[in-house]
Amino acid sequence: MRQLVQKFQWRQLFFFIAIVLLGLLIIRNIGRFELFLNLLKSVNLVILAPIVLIRYLSYRSNTLFFVHYFWIFKKKIAYQELFSRVVAMNFVNTVFPLGSISGTTFLVRELDKKVEGKTVIVGQVAYQSLSAIAYLSFMLIAFILLVFSNSIGQGGFRLIILLIFGLIVAGVVLLLLILNRSIAEFIILTSTRPLNSILGWFGQSALSRKNLIELIDQFYETGGYFVKNYRKLKKPFWYAWQGVFWEAATVYIVALAFHQLVNPGVIIAAYILALIFSLASIFTAGVGVYEATMVTVLVALGMAFTTAVSIVIVYRVIAMWLFLPIGLIFYRRSTVGAKRGA
Repeated sequence: MRQLVQKFQWRQLFFFIAIVLLGLLIIRNIGRFELFLNLLKSVNLVILAPIVLIRYLSYRSNTLFFVHYFWIFKKKIAYQELFSRVVAMNFVNTVFPLGSISGTTFLVRELDKKVEGKTVIVGQVAYQSLSAIAYLSFMLIAFILLVFSNSIGQGGFRLIILLIFGLIVAGVVLLLLILNRSIAEFIILTSTRPLNSILGWFGQSALSRKNLIELIDQFYETGGYFVKNYRKLKKPFWYAWQGVFWEAATVYIVALAFHQLVNPGVIIAAYILALIFSLASIFTAGVGVYEATMVTVLVALGMAFTTAVSIVIVYRVIAMWLFLPIGLIFYRRSTVGAKRGA
């Protein structure tokens, strides 16, 4: 019982810290919320309507990544079958604590009879890795668009541009470190102990050193294979890149629905920086840090606070909840959902 109370307290603490970040912005602008409500009423539903198709295309890209990744290993799984599992995985990622870990576990169990568990896990790692490279390419695009904008003289613009440039450099350095197995293995194994403490707070199983080494072995064995046969990653990378594109496009469509025809670099910067700084949202199911960061970046790049809050709230509702009912249906029909009696 004492352990359960401690876990609850830690989760509440991190949730509180994340909410405070957004709360500080709201308190500073409390007098503008009448304008905020009017903005919500003025959203152009005709412009917003294609968002359903764009969200589908986002899930489609994610699904096709796994279809083509598994094909590399002679594992042919139909698009329709994988699509339902990808949408259900989004439900798991959103609803359960430690979403991405729970989502990966869900996919491993669902594909247990068709694909080896470690192949699924490495596939998920490959998806995140290729997506990270895609994020780097989009950050470079945002950097160029912002540098050549007419607002470069503003302090907020200069700060965001410098931050993006620093992240691009850090991303390239990190990529080079990952390519060095001895350094990457040291970092992963060193971080296992604090990570296991975090997992313990949430009632999750600890990561064993033996399993991690086996996973690292498979990752670098697979990585070595792809270095020699890099052309086989063209399609998986293309669909990982598409996934990032459709997410950024979702934010842009929402901005257009609020009558904001802005520099695409502004939207890309807000989306990616929010994603990076929300890594701490493992404790809060994505609540607080992401929203606060995106609002802050949009305001720093010249957007009115009330407009930025409106765009972020509508985008987050759409991104997190639009397909959630469908995800629940697919989850209930899944093997894991049936066993849990969902």
